[in-house]
Amino acid sequence: MKPGLYHRYKVRSPSAAAADAIPVAPTLNQADYAPGTAGFDTMKGLINGNLKGQDLILNIGLDNSWFPGDQVIVTVNNQALPTHTITDAEFDADLINVPIPSAMLVDGQYNVTYHYYSPFSLTPSPESNPPLVFQVKFTPPGDPPDGENLGAPVFAEAIQASGLTSPQLTQMGDKLTANVPSYNNSREGDTIQAQVTLQSGGAAVLAQSVQVPPGGEGTAIVVTFTRAELTQVGDGLAEFAYTITDLAGNVSKLSHVAVIDLFITSFIDDLQPPEVPAFTAHKVIDEDDARKPVLVSIPPNAKLLAGDKIVLTWGTATLPEVVIQAGDLGQTPMLQIAVPYLDIAGEGNGTIPVNYEARRASGSLGSPANPLQVLVNLDQPGGPDPDPTKPYNTNLGAPTVRPSGWQPGDAENVIPLAASNADATFIVPWLTATSNTDAFQANDSVDLYYGTDKFDSFTITAQDVTAKQDIVRPLPAQVIQKYGSGAFVAQYVGSRNIPNITPQLQNSATSPPQDVTVASGASLPGGGQPLPPASFDVPADNPYITYDRAKAGVKIIVPTYVNIAVGDTVIIEFTAKWGAKGTGPDIDLAKYTSPASTVGPDNVTNGLSFTLPPDNALYLYPFCVAYVTYTATNKTGSVTSPSTSVSCDERANPSPPADPKRPNPPIR
Repeated sequence: MKPGLYHRYKVRSPSAAAADAIPVAPTLNQADYAPGTAGFDTMKGLINGNLKGQDLILNIGLDNSWFPGDQVIVTVNNQALPTHTITDAEFDADLINVPIPSAMLVDGQYNVTYHYYSPFSLTPSPESNPPLVFQVKFTPPGDPPDGENLGAPVFAEAIQASGLTSPQLTQMGDKLTANVPSYNNSREGDTIQAQVTLQSGGAAVLAQSVQVPPGGEGTAIVVTFTRAELTQVGDGLAEFAYTITDLAGNVSKLSHVAVIDLFITSFIDDLQPPEVPAFTAHKVIDEDDARKPVLVSIPPNAKLLAGDKIVLTWGTATLPEVVIQAGDLGQTPMLQIAVPYLDIAGEGNGTIPVNYEARRASGSLGSPANPLQVLVNLDQPGGPDPDPTKPYNTNLGAPTVRPSGWQPGDAENVIPLAASNADATFIVPWLTATSNTDAFQANDSVDLYYGTDKFDSFTITAQDVTAKQDIVRPLPAQVIQKYGSGAFVAQYVGSRNIPNITPQLQNSATSPPQDVTVASGASLPGGGQPLPPASFDVPADNPYITYDRAKAGVKIIVPTYVNIAVGDTVIIEFTAKWGAKGTGPDIDLAKYTSPASTVGPDNVTNGLSFTLPPDNALYLYPFCVAYVTYTATNKTGSVTSPSTSVSCDERANPSPPADPKRPNPPIR
């Protein structure tokens, strides 16, 4: 029993207190502790967060060794509180209350002990043991001071980008899950309360809360929204967020939001698959189809409205949305959407799923349950065309044309006049121009073109594939001559069979064009053949140049010739040799070169006429043989005719012009 009142005035020996036992541990009121910490080892002794800003009252039970006027010294984390003197009331109640100032209470763990001291004792009591251990957490989860900057919940990337439809939710087991990002001040026992609210307004719908399990700090936190909860919130742009409440009862601010377009209740579940007429026609999309381009037909649906949008997908390629117009409704097909070549080529060969999504406002109305599976084969010599805007496949190398007699260092793709009547060489490069890989494979067929003429066809063999050498083929002279002179295009077309398609189809690739510059004999006067000879205008029964004919001027006729054209020029060359058989030396004074005569419209039909002047013709005395050639020139070049001869007898000339070189006696 505790001493009576008179003990307050009793004289005590100095050793009375010192002999006392170790004081028992101080305590706190049970209401000071946060509820719900059982099972969370790291949260033992957690102070209720609602005491933030209040002093924490320490309870110390008074034993029989201490009296009013004695002192209690409380130490909190090795920091002594102001000395507390026991009052009569505390003595009567057997309980001392010592406040721990709120200013000392910041987040952390606290060890509290105390000891007694009496003015009548020479030695203070021992420290209480065991110490009172508790912890304080007044900062909500998230950034101090108020639990801010919690990251938005993280959903599947495709869902955040494109929204959530009813079929997608079905595939997900009617549950939409999100990860909660890591956050500051996270502790076991934290409770995450996720919610969803439409941006357009309305009450927040709460998901099932999730608590971080014992020892679960740092583990992934997943929150789940059920179909019922998402249906309750309705369709539209929805904001997903969460708060976190720790075991102390501190509540964070609302996290940042993730916005997802919900389209759960307005879904159209009977959209029909698209159609691709080109695929229906021959069971494959080939190079020719892809270049047109391919059209995809969208069937009508009574639930679609004007202003709704169709987004077509070709494999993984998504095309720009197409808005349904009022006039489209009820039409079959409702829409036709062109798929660019590059989208088709980009998805590669094989079976490609083709589908579409119907949208209204920012939400999805759904897609056909089963995409159309389309077989695509763009396999062709050189590979798929990287630039379909050009009429040729830029992967292929242009051909090379070399003239007859070509030697290394000579110009390529130039056929000079001297080589225009011979076969040239047409070279098809084996490697592609862009990646230096094989352009061809066995059984490819190749057609060669010069101008618009296909002049050769051949098939790539296994030996060609092994050799990996450029293909060399002749370009026939007659093909070159047909086009004559100028610049002409050389090209080739490679074709590859599409397997397993009946009737057989091919993909063809045209090479880049190669300009070939030609100076062709076929364009020359005479068309590459000898010019017809000129003739002397003498009678058949007396085919001589006589004195009378010479003094009048000898007429020489140039006939029409192949390729004669207005603007050509013609000259004649006249020569003669002494002697009745022309066996003597040249008669230099008789030589004559005419001025150039320009071919006019009448000459194209009737030929040309020249006159050998008397000043030259009279030197043909006494007798000799005369010769004439002519040279015709056009834009391509010049050609000289074969020589024509005529006998001359001018012995009737009574006074021939003097010629010091004239043989004497005359040569017969």
